[in-house]
Amino acid sequence: MQRLVLVGLFCFMATVRADTNFEDIRCRCVCPSTEYFIGENRTDSGESHRRFYTMTNMNPTKCNPHTVVAKEVTSVIDDAHLDAFLANCECRHESRNMVLIKVVVIFVMCLLALLVAYMTFLVFIDPLLRARGFGTSSGGFNYRHQSNEIEANIFAANQ
Repeated sequence: MQRLVLVGLFCFMATVRADTNFEDIRCRCVCPSTEYFIGENRTDSGESHRRFYTMTNMNPTKCNPHTVVAKEVTSVIDDAHLDAFLANCECRHESRNMVLIKVVVIFVMCLLALLVAYMTFLVFIDPLLRARGFGTSSGGFNYRHQSNEIEANIFAANQ
């Protein structure tokens, strides 16, 4: 009964799909901290002074600070300082090469599978080779210990 519950739980966990936020195309803007551009009439009440702003699935022609950053900072920066703040932002359009990532992942998985298959082969073949005499410590050859090393020395000084 426990195994049936564990198998059912495993199948359920395998079918649950996580809602991820990974996109292939994005516009990323790097800006200075907002603390230097706060207007006189606004108070800094611990607002976020973040520097990175990202918008996903965006056309490369619309990747600019006015599109990505302006909506996020209007509550912190007043209109008089907004243009100066946006002028200091640098935006870049980024895209991932998913084909290359998939090829690398498949290559690594195949390499690991090959190594596991080789290890399994060695684990099962090693006892068979030892049983036939190929795996002895002498390498399968008859070994005789030599005890008269001094007599066999041809470079001895006593000649």
